Amino acid sequence: MADVIISSEDLTVLGGPSQITVDTNIGPAGNRGVFVLYGIYNPNDPLAIPGFIATPQLFDLYILTDPASPDYLTVYQYVSQSGIEFWIATLKLTPNFYGTNRVVTFIDGVAELNLNIFQIGLVAVRAGALSLLNTKFIFSVQATMSNYEVMSEIDPGESDVHMPAALSVKVGDIFLDVADDEQKLPITLYGAEFNGTDMQNIDNKNVVVHLSILVVNPNDVTDLLVADGP
Repeated sequence: MADVIISSEDLTVLGGPSQITVDTNIGPAGNRGVFVLYGIYNPNDPLAIPGFIATPQLFDLYILTDPASPDYLTVYQYVSQSGIEFWIATLKLTPNFYGTNRVVTFIDGVAELNLNIFQIGLVAVRAGALSLLNTKFIFSVQATMSNYEVMSEIDPGESDVHMPAALSVKVGDIFLDVADDEQKLPITLYGAEFNGTDMQNIDNKNVVVHLSILVVNPNDVTDLLVADGP
């Protein structure tokens, strides 16, 4: 085989450009992504329109957040059928649930605590879409307690005796706490314990209260109040 030798005094290297500029403003704008809207009205109701954060487009979603509505937490999707665009119900979310353990102090049978409704998840009230009147009936509150002095966990001098107890719950209307500018749900607990002989108010005792809170339809109560009211 013959040897081939290439010799040159000049060497030229060809390559791409040192800089590329891409103009992204050329061509039509693409479609935006899906928005999730929410409000207290059925999205097909004209009253819902002022609350939309953007003009609805096909496949947008909407969540109804009025607990007084039978469609509470229903998810709607914006669709087109036979050339007509409208909202159609697709599914219903699980009702809001909030659980917590709190240490409360009973004085002469009474203990009080205030819960931030943002933690509970009632969007409509936090957004100012609902009056605070009779908001107590939006919540179903269940409470149990561990009736012993919780400070006995860290102080050997405190008794850890458990006594049978009865507990009652009173829920108040949501209020604006001026201390932190947050809306709170006030809960008052009434407790009595059996001392071996009779029932007595739980007094000067710190106990753990277990709370389970659901957001429910208040109409069964509020409709009765309106019917029997002045």
